[in-house]
Amino acid sequence: MDVRDKVRLLIRVAQKCPDDSNALLAWAEELLGGGAREDGSLARSADVSQGPRIPLPLPIFRVYKGRRYDALLLDGWRVELNGTTHPSPSAAANAVSHHSENGLITWRYLDSPSGRVLAIRTLRHA
Repeated sequence: MDVRDKVRLLIRVAQKCPDDSNALLAWAEELLGGGAREDGSLARSADVSQGPRIPLPLPIFRVYKGRRYDALLLDGWRVELNGTTHPSPSAAANAVSHHSENGLITWRYLDSPSGRVLAIRTLRHA
């Protein structure tokens, strides 16, 4: 089982255990990033379309009509959703809703340092 498979498993478990989802997503981040350095930055980071350095793949999610959808944000702002890689967050959002949406607003992630859930658009402005 490679790291991506482990992260997918943690995301599925987080869906089933909402009370523990923050801890599980933190474990997923640790698996992907290898933990934090002494200066607080992540040990394995990548540039997402000229944005800030963030650990990739990054677990992201959205809720549509009461259902939670989990995905992975990949390099170049691509999104892996249900085994399909979409060229952008908006394309992945459209695959869920079947209409045009701004994926930078609809997809969210857990910001580990603050514990807050933020839209992925904040990754571009950090």
